[in-house]
Amino acid sequence: MPDDQKAYIFTPFTQLSPGFSRVEGGVGLGLYIALSVSDAVQRIREAAPDLVFLDLHMPGTSGWDALREARDAISALPPIIVLTADTRTDSMREASAAGAASSLPKPINAHELLALLAQHASHARP
Repeated sequence: MPDDQKAYIFTPFTQLSPGFSRVEGGVGLGLYIALSVSDAVQRIREAAPDLVFLDLHMPGTSGWDALREARDAISALPPIIVLTADTRTDSMREASAAGAASSLPKPINAHELLALLAQHASHARP
């Protein structure tokens, strides 16, 4: 990602998966530990990142609810890529219907992550 763009990872876990860890520092990814869905939504609103990675395994609610809440609460929502271990076709359709720009299967593959970063960097908000 260009230096003037920000991508944030919202996850309830304190450690990044190896795929994220391999590329985190070199591409400007920031890690935010989201203690709740409302915490993630507030941080997205305040930080105004160009791209968001949202783990669907969030405490207290489903990641789908987190995605919908973010979409409803933030008028200029950046592209959101959901992180999920569920790669069934119906789950991918649900991600799209809920407003996700894309999905990234877990465990995270560094090459897939870099490809998504490149794809979405070219479509970042002005």
